[in-house]
Amino acid sequence: VEIVNTAQRGHTMAVLASNGSTVSITNYDTYGNPNNATTMANALNAVASGNRVVLVVYDASSLNATARSAINTGYGSTNSNTWTSQRISHIFIGIKS
Repeated sequence: VEIVNTAQRGHTMAVLASNGSTVSITNYDTYGNPNNATTMANALNAVASGNRVVLVVYDASSLNATARSAINTGYGSTNSNTWTSQRISHIFIGIKS
């Protein structure tokens, strides 16, 4: 099932309920506006426990310490160097604890 198909700059965040239904899909241009990384971190922190999050980057993106902390503490990531300002595609999938 295709959930996200994006060629936008920054992070696209899809939130899925535990049954797989889509709760929301939002794009945060974290490359063009660094403040959007904090906005995305707030959205990550607000996800209901047990929901899945898919973060997709197609092109340029950036994260700050607040967003990295939201990923590491809320979703169990242990990578303290999650995403730097690079023009590479990547994805993160996690379950909100």
